[in-house]
Amino acid sequence: VDSSSPGVVNASPVPDVIAKIFTASEELAEVVLEPHQEASYMPTFPAKFFLYCDFPAKEGGESAVTDMRA
Repeated sequence: VDSSSPGVVNASPVPDVIAKIFTASEELAEVVLEPHQEASYMPTFPAKFFLYCDFPAKEGGESAVTDMRA
């Protein structure tokens, strides 16, 4: 999200890790995140979406990507 654009506000309640890079979530590990739309308030969807993990979970830890355009 380019928060420098007029009228664009980062809707996610997470702090920047570094400029314009955010954590996916600050939820506790016990919380299950249901499929949802990233940046649905934007006029176009992102051309690229990156997932990165420094330290993978010993078990579980999967990240599902869902096409919500049905």
